[in-house]
Amino acid sequence: RVALSTAANMCKKLPSDASDFVMEAVPLLTNLLQYHDSKVLEHASVCLTRIAEAFASSSDKLDELCNHGLVTQAASLISNSSSGGGQASLSTPTYTGLIRLLSTCASGSPLGAKTLLLLGISGILKDILSGSGVSSNASVSPALSRPPDQIFEIVNLANELLPPLPQGTISLPVSTNFVKGPVIKKSPAGSSVQQEDTNGDVPEISAREKLLNEQSELLRQFGMDLLP
Repeated sequence: RVALSTAANMCKKLPSDASDFVMEAVPLLTNLLQYHDSKVLEHASVCLTRIAEAFASSSDKLDELCNHGLVTQAASLISNSSSGGGQASLSTPTYTGLIRLLSTCASGSPLGAKTLLLLGISGILKDILSGSGVSSNASVSPALSRPPDQIFEIVNLANELLPPLPQGTISLPVSTNFVKGPVIKKSPAGSSVQQEDTNGDVPEISAREKLLNEQSELLRQFGMDLLP
């Protein structure tokens, strides 16, 4: 517990040149997401959330993070905690942080986004918002009892997994948190978004669109789960 608490503090403001040292610890921290002690689980989650945020602008580093099974473990954790009677082993801030961690991975890592879509993350989010997936229940939606920042992170995660809006469809104010950098840095000609050649931000967009084009049932399921 003390060792992980120290590690979490060290991850608060990671310098950009620390990635090599930090990445060595990622497999170990990811394994600790299965640990039975709630404090260890909390600190490991905080470490990984801070590491992902520190490298959010680097698609390669986020891909490296996702290579260690981080996305699968974190998704399993938010799913189990939700169905197990209200985040039994996680505090509310840590639970919210894990959802933010998945959003960061979905936003910057093609591998992270693909992993989440193939895991059926929309079904997990539906269960979290409706309470174990019982959407026909007439009682008050469990979503209404969740903190607003947690609802925001859940909706933000769903948003990060969708393909970008076609240019000219709608103009969102730049101040909104939903307009992530990669989404608005498309090249001026809308048609070129699908092309493979490019400036640094296009690969992550085209990778997601390519997956959704090849496996259209993923997008259909996403719509059935979250946009009935």
